[in-house]
Amino acid sequence: ARSNVAIATQQRVMILSMAGSISIIAEVDAFLTCATLTPIGSHCVAFSASTSSCGGGITRIMYLSCLQNIGHHGIISTLPTPGQGKTKSLLAAIRPDRCIYSNFG
Repeated sequence: ARSNVAIATQQRVMILSMAGSISIIAEVDAFLTCATLTPIGSHCVAFSASTSSCGGGITRIMYLSCLQNIGHHGIISTLPTPGQGKTKSLLAAIRPDRCIYSNFG
């Protein structure tokens, strides 16, 4: 069985393979609003990212997948913009019928 681990920085999300030596099997550049990653199954992780490096702009819930050792990423949902437009979002969980998040900042 293959072991993978997902890690995040402020500007990148990666899924690493731990089979033998550590190697990057999927990655995406993104401006994370919070470095919290939420698992979606065994080969995919969700995160909250902004379209702007300063935390403003549109906030999206995105995913990164490493299914079959091919990195894919995309948008799950676009979050509503609060009144001031500078609020960051913390993604807590993904459920089949909803995204659970909290706004802060």
